[in-house]
Amino acid sequence: MRVRQFLFARRSPLACSNVADSRALLNYRHPFTSKSERKAAKKAAKRSQLLVDLQEADRNLFRSGKLQPYEFEETRVIAERAWECYRAYTGKQLFPLGDITDVPRALWEAPLACVVVCMNKPVATLNEQGNGTVNTDGSSDSSKYVYVNQVACKVLEVASFAQLLGSSSTLPSSLPRAKPFETRYNKKLRWGERELTLLSAARWELEIGGAASLGVAYAFSKWELGDGTLCSPNGLQLKPLMSANDVWG
Repeated sequence: MRVRQFLFARRSPLACSNVADSRALLNYRHPFTSKSERKAAKKAAKRSQLLVDLQEADRNLFRSGKLQPYEFEETRVIAERAWECYRAYTGKQLFPLGDITDVPRALWEAPLACVVVCMNKPVATLNEQGNGTVNTDGSSDSSKYVYVNQVACKVLEVASFAQLLGSSSTLPSSLPRAKPFETRYNKKLRWGERELTLLSAARWELEIGGAASLGVAYAFSKWELGDGTLCSPNGLQLKPLMSANDVWG
């Protein structure tokens, strides 16, 4: 009898320490009592694992730049939130959509530069402009890129968005609570050896109805290079006026 109880206890997730426990084992039922239920549970587990594997495969393709931001679920969510928040703050569209219904793809192909940065490391304080601590190399302790569109890649002269995502940004990742939306924002921007100044940019917090913020979005269509050249997304460049010293040496 003891051998039988011991073997039964080994097969069951219940512990058998006394006679009362051994009697309880007689009423024990496996959570899936029928063969069909056990079969359905195995199928569900396989589907769940398959979904995890597919998500990881997509993530690897995205990191390698083979999957565009409008094709990857995580960056699609960020793009949609950026669009919705801008419209919530202004009552307007960031740019005319027309008949387009795929907002993430439209933002990727937009005629303006758009980036989203989020907090990488917490900073001790923010100044009145909402700017975090900036290192001597120009990188911000608090910011990293989590979204960039096609024009932004051209502005920063990178071959692929994958080079930017996850890298440090000199753009603030937080805004003053009393000022979650701002226009006419100018800011020096650096990535690697590339330096320029955003001109009259819009920036806004990606937060709706008290939901956790996904970061701060920046949109701009004018920027200035280090030599004073003014640029726009359509390729137009306006060189600074020459001074008398430039003309006569």
